[in-house]
Amino acid sequence: MKYPVFFLFIAVVVISCSTEVDINAPYQKTTVIYGLLNSDENGDGVNNALDTQWVKINKTFLGDGNNYDYAQVRDSSEYEDEDFAKKVVQQIHDGEVVAEFELVSKEVSNKNINGIFYAPLQTVYYFIPKDTIVSPPIIGLEEEDEYKILLQFADGREVSAVTNLINYSQFNWQSPQPGSTLNLASVNSANPTAVNYNDEVRVTWYPALNAEIYNANLRFNYIEEVYASSDWSGTPISSTEKYLDFFMGSTDLTRKNAQGNLYVTFSGRAFFTFLEGSLEKNPNIRRRLGAFTEGKTRCFEVHLSIGNEILGDYISVNSPSTGIVQEKPIYTNVTNGLGLFAGRGTKTLKNIPLVSTNNNGTLLLGNLNAFFQPGIADLNFCDPNPGSDYSCD
Repeated sequence: MKYPVFFLFIAVVVISCSTEVDINAPYQKTTVIYGLLNSDENGDGVNNALDTQWVKINKTFLGDGNNYDYAQVRDSSEYEDEDFAKKVVQQIHDGEVVAEFELVSKEVSNKNINGIFYAPLQTVYYFIPKDTIVSPPIIGLEEEDEYKILLQFADGREVSAVTNLINYSQFNWQSPQPGSTLNLASVNSANPTAVNYNDEVRVTWYPALNAEIYNANLRFNYIEEVYASSDWSGTPISSTEKYLDFFMGSTDLTRKNAQGNLYVTFSGRAFFTFLEGSLEKNPNIRRRLGAFTEGKTRCFEVHLSIGNEILGDYISVNSPSTGIVQEKPIYTNVTNGLGLFAGRGTKTLKNIPLVSTNNNGTLLLGNLNAFFQPGIADLNFCDPNPGSDYSCD
């Protein structure tokens, strides 16, 4: 049999190839940035210099040995201060830099020791948004402005990223309104001791500016009292304020209703099923429903976790793939680097009362009665309202 000349040539080349393969390309540092700016980072409802902003800055690494071993060496993934010629976050208003905040390095010791990277120590970076030299003085992040992280290295490299912030100037709660409740259940008209669960409990709000995605949680507050005996006599051994967060759902700007509002819905029964599955049924434990303040028992809060478009895109790209193609592209908004520099925020509606009244002033006791239905009743809840049929007193 005769073989084509080109086939013989290829065979010779393949046979004469070396079996030694160098899988490591020449090493090149790549900066990795993760920072989520929040104008109300400490959650006090005021944008001020107390809202310290934190950023993580690392670098990639590559070696000829086992990279898991390199990961345990701290300077494989962390920079020294002398590696930077400049590390700042700039405040940009109408395209102009109006302030510049130094990124300060800080060593902390709270890193999970079970990971593959060096722990428990790690270097993080922070800046305090305060500049009293300029006029007017800057104290806190400005929700209308953009912010740019700028890293200039001693070797001449420059890495940067820009983000806007969540702007709450137009945000407002639609339902429940402050002071009103979420009706998870209603009293069964045929059996006043039973309840009908609301299949579609709805939380509605008018969105903030620059806010792309929302995760909504219903926080349930209670006080857990542990007694020496099941008759709950005497002073409790311990009394601890606790809470549980029930995930109500997520939404984004594509789901606005006709009025321009966003909302999530959930089942009232699902909340109580979650409660029953989350708490220990112990006859020596009694639990108080929130606190009795201003004439009402208040035990609920609504928490919204909010992300801007950059954070929304990052989460979307990194969500599990549901199609045939499983490979995901790498998302980054960092120029000459990798990672994420975005805006996030929170909005909280606190002190939501347990029960409400209708237009005739009649108490709607469905929520309260639901805590004393079969199964849930074994969790031993009581109402701190002294006038309640289920009073703790």
